[in-house]
Amino acid sequence: MARATGPSPRAGSRLNDPGRATYSDAGSHAGIPGGDRTGGHGDTKGKDTMQRVTWPMVLLALAAGLSASGGELVVNGGFDSGTGGWVEKGSAPCLDTAWNPGGWVEISADCDTPVPGVGWHQRVDLAGSEYLVVSFRARSEAIDGNADAVLTFTGEAGATLWKTEVQQVAGTEGWRTREWALRAPEGAVRLDVFVGTTLIGSGRVAFDDVSVRSVPESGPRDVRVQCRSNEGAIRDLLQANGRPDENGNDFTTQLEATGISMLRLHDAGSALDISSIFPDPTADPDSPDAYRFGAVDAVLDGIEAAGIEPLVRLGEQWGGVPNPRMDPAKWARVVANVVRHVNGGWANGSHRGVRYWEIWNEPNSPFFWDGTPDAFYELYCDAALAIRGADPKARIGGPATAGYTSWTWMRGFLEAVKACGAPLDFFSWHTYHMGNPEHLADAQRVVRSLLDDEGFTSTEVFPDEWNLSTGMSCASRNCTAYVTSAYAAAHTASALIALEDTDAPHAFFFKLTGYEVFGLFGDGRTEPPYSPSGRAFLLLSAFREAPVRLAAEGSDLAGYAVLAGREREDGGRIVIVVSDPGSASTGYRLRLIDPPPRFSWRVEAVTDGMPCSPAACDPVLLAEGDQSAFDSGAMLVSMRSPAVHRITIEPISPAPRRPTGRAIGGPGGSGETTR
Repeated sequence: MARATGPSPRAGSRLNDPGRATYSDAGSHAGIPGGDRTGGHGDTKGKDTMQRVTWPMVLLALAAGLSASGGELVVNGGFDSGTGGWVEKGSAPCLDTAWNPGGWVEISADCDTPVPGVGWHQRVDLAGSEYLVVSFRARSEAIDGNADAVLTFTGEAGATLWKTEVQQVAGTEGWRTREWALRAPEGAVRLDVFVGTTLIGSGRVAFDDVSVRSVPESGPRDVRVQCRSNEGAIRDLLQANGRPDENGNDFTTQLEATGISMLRLHDAGSALDISSIFPDPTADPDSPDAYRFGAVDAVLDGIEAAGIEPLVRLGEQWGGVPNPRMDPAKWARVVANVVRHVNGGWANGSHRGVRYWEIWNEPNSPFFWDGTPDAFYELYCDAALAIRGADPKARIGGPATAGYTSWTWMRGFLEAVKACGAPLDFFSWHTYHMGNPEHLADAQRVVRSLLDDEGFTSTEVFPDEWNLSTGMSCASRNCTAYVTSAYAAAHTASALIALEDTDAPHAFFFKLTGYEVFGLFGDGRTEPPYSPSGRAFLLLSAFREAPVRLAAEGSDLAGYAVLAGREREDGGRIVIVVSDPGSASTGYRLRLIDPPPRFSWRVEAVTDGMPCSPAACDPVLLAEGDQSAFDSGAMLVSMRSPAVHRITIEPISPAPRRPTGRAIGGPGGSGETTR
């Protein structure tokens, strides 16, 4: 079967003639290749990072890149005449693996217990390859579980340098190609390529056209922004899990700077756990004396003082009680009284008007639920109906599923909700995935499709936990260098930009704390105030003041992402974010179509090799100038992955017209001016 030749454009990307000015941001990367190259400048800042590059220099660099040899590393990725070159991995009596004479491989399963790791793999030599494009075609039919391609990079001694998925396959979908541009870890000499199911209970999945291509540096891309267009509103997707005072910190300043508009109150201390609020499960649920509301009120006071909207999870945190400790009807009365206390003044409460109430967390996971699926479905129905009675304006939902591919469980939940007539104003789900940032938008569409199929067309769908890694799995995958590098910033930015092309109204990053694992913020004392993902939030927060989405070209489906916005429908500041987690591009040519007649611009960057300390960790000013940089139609900006840039265009108002003649008449004269 035919192979993909490179990342597919999201919309009309192409390269044309260069612009006049060139600016560069190359930086070093601990553990990931990408140290200072020609034109890089480590941790320098401000205008000193501007570098003029002549056309002969550019042509020589491009010629050197074009002369490098790229090539296919996988043997028999098309399965045209069987599975030669591949080794089958994993088996179980409840599933079948087969080669189809049409030229693909497939797995079908009907298992009572999900089976991990079934598929095909082969090992390839990287031979110094740095930039890779990985792609595969897949189709699926009602998968209850996960299917994906998995890459394991190893060094000379055989140690795992990085293990990551590429892009999940879920639900029911016809043949579709997934591809991802990435950089191999420094020191990687071999790569194990696996295609198959990482966990499957039932359903069918097929794979074809598996490709891993080594590609040379490809020169700059073309990024085009239509400055007078209007593509609607940029949705606010900067939300997170946590609380402003988590772990004794005060994150008020960081929350304001990053523009985080909502916080999901889960795994942020036990204050909102029902076992803490209502400690004695044998007590009378209608007696105010049975409740401990002091800690709840304090947390919500802090959220309110920070100007942030809460999403309240009703249930238990990680490590808490994995069941309600009482029958569903009684638990429903308890949580309804929590809502009455917060929104209706019950038991010396308040009238906060909290909108979002989520019932439980990850009930499809044994870490949070030790009962049967039907037992949770009953709990949800009773609680949702009780909350609706307590506050008719509340937005009630859940179930905050672990992953989004537990097809049988999720369908069972939706059918139970329909049968009992309970409200489901929103459906929340979780995902942790390090591969192609497009995965987040893909997953949103899969869940949206499921709810539409089940008749929940008006129910909001959104992820309220997402990140590259849960932290627990990082040690086995050796992903710390990626989570704590600019790759995390670029992955975060690209994922949120891709999610703009779905219907998700929110996206709650997990979480605020945990700088060395997966958090957005450090304590600002022993750690920098922002992690790489937190710095991506800093860059994206500018769209709060530029919410009118502009038509922009340059994104592809392999991780490279571009988003542009304008301050007002009739003009004002323009903000552009360009994110590159791992492509072979050496930068981009920024073309502004119908820009303001006169303007200033600045480029701010998040890359490795730029300073980040407890004292200061803001994005670095890379360059600045005026419209003359675009005299030849475009401005050439150097950017090597992983990196994120924010370009701000500030219109300059015309100077007031001054008289050009001389005043006549003198004292007592007419005071007129000649022209």
